[in-house]
Amino acid sequence: MKKSFIKLSLLFILILTMGMMAGCGAAAQDTSVGEIQSRGVFRVAIPDYDTSLLYYDTEAGAFRGTEAEVVDIIATSLGVPVEYVEVPKSDLLLAVSNQQADMAIGYIDKNSTAASSYGLTISYGGENLYVISPKGVYVGSLTVFKDNKVGVSNLIDASAYSPIYNCGAAEVLMYDNSQSVISALQNDDIKGYVCYQSEAAFLLSSGEFQVQSCVDLEREEFVMATFADRTELLAGCNNLIKGYLEGTKRASWVPAPEEEATE
Repeated sequence: MKKSFIKLSLLFILILTMGMMAGCGAAAQDTSVGEIQSRGVFRVAIPDYDTSLLYYDTEAGAFRGTEAEVVDIIATSLGVPVEYVEVPKSDLLLAVSNQQADMAIGYIDKNSTAASSYGLTISYGGENLYVISPKGVYVGSLTVFKDNKVGVSNLIDASAYSPIYNCGAAEVLMYDNSQSVISALQNDDIKGYVCYQSEAAFLLSSGEFQVQSCVDLEREEFVMATFADRTELLAGCNNLIKGYLEGTKRASWVPAPEEEATE
């Protein structure tokens, strides 16, 4: 009888201890990789329009660009196809929160305030920010825009263009169309426009504007985002992105470099 009482007491203590560990937030096992493989598809949220890093190639009938290559490498490693979930850029992280997507990609800056509560991969690339202005308006510093309206590409994260507010700009206007930007600059609706290099090159083709880098604007570094507790998925992505940057991992449609001829 005494031995039975001791055994029951020990069992009770063990159960209580396990309950306390669970209540204190004992780390749950990350099953995200297994869930993706069981589902049979890797869902990735992307902006719902083409960008220089991810665009739809009508000839190939598929998405192409730096981000498409990174996603393809990850999906190949998982052994499943990709399903792109197209949403407005402002809803990229929300698509992960709502479990519409396993991860999000698309100009997500690693220093973004909005992304700080998510699990972020290492950077797969980045871009500098440039200022487009009418010829003769030189922008070495954003202070030239004090009390004026400034346009910003809606691809750029709010934390990256916050210096525009700090310089005393009257208003910051968001644009998702280059033709609208041209019209706004021509009509003096905005005194300048902040964007990435690819759009800057297009805007310069009109011959009416000039492009400058600005000491007040820092380079953005782009990452993929998912839930912070998906540690296994994040670790795997980091290894694959590192391989991509080093040239040892390639997308399925990118041919391997020719082997050097041996003497």
